[in-house]
Amino acid sequence: MQESTNKEKSQNHIPNISRHKIDTIKTTFAPIRITRKIRKNKEGNLLITAFSDLLIFDGETFKEITIPTNIDSLDAFDSIIDKGDNLWIGSTHFGVFKIYKGGTSQYQQKDGLSGDRVIDLLEDKHGDIWVATNNGISIFKGQTITTLTTKDGLPNDDVNTLLEDKNGDIWIGSRGKTAIYNTDRKSFIEVTQHNGEAIENVWSIIETSEGDIWIGGKDGLFLSRNNSIEKVANDFINCIYEDNEGSIWTVTSSGKLSYLSKNSRLLNNYQPREVFDLKVMCFTINQDKNGNLLIGSLNGIYRFKDNKMAYLSRQ
Repeated sequence: MQESTNKEKSQNHIPNISRHKIDTIKTTFAPIRITRKIRKNKEGNLLITAFSDLLIFDGETFKEITIPTNIDSLDAFDSIIDKGDNLWIGSTHFGVFKIYKGGTSQYQQKDGLSGDRVIDLLEDKHGDIWVATNNGISIFKGQTITTLTTKDGLPNDDVNTLLEDKNGDIWIGSRGKTAIYNTDRKSFIEVTQHNGEAIENVWSIIETSEGDIWIGGKDGLFLSRNNSIEKVANDFINCIYEDNEGSIWTVTSSGKLSYLSKNSRLLNNYQPREVFDLKVMCFTINQDKNGNLLIGSLNGIYRFKDNKMAYLSRQ
């Protein structure tokens, strides 16, 4: 009986907010276009990829990253700063840009990149750069580009997301089936549910601080633990994020933000509960230095602070 009471308390540990009220806060350099990716840099600031803009957010203000004048258009969907402080930008039309001290390089299909539409970037533990494109995966190892496609066992060439797990293997979400690339054996393993069904059209994969793998996409939300994968929600999940307290946040393609506390998971409750409906397509979540959530959407950024939602509008 006590266990049931504790579970109810844990399940109800959801921010007490108005689920539809959105304030507007005007701020300099806030993104106003599609914001596909928000990452954390080594200083703990947020690197924001917003199509025509690249920004740094320190928890208080946005700062524009200056793009070299020889780049006419970014159309950026992702960006990372690698261990050598080089800036990589994935473009939805123009391949990938590498901006380094003293110069800029652009790689497209004609230069050996697998495809010109880049959705996701990953730097692995060796410092190699993995590029997810609409025509396979390209891996930059120094000056060498290696490509993985369906000819090599990749389930689908249109790749959405990449994750390196603690073992150094690469999880791959695509428009088709999901797979793990074993970097030692150089082979692919298909990821399926415990009943053998495929998991398709995946857009977000994370590994938590506890070592669990969460997978989100068109088919719903899935949890991989103890060598078994279970479906825990049916909504189209565009992004999954673990916050500083170990809670899991998800956002759907239609903008429904949901929350699952660490305490709930300890009580074997893995069903996130909706806390806000933004009613706009959302793509990415991250947490700033102050512990506030930033959510990237079709029309810029929303901030969830002190249990209140606000749209950060450009001044």
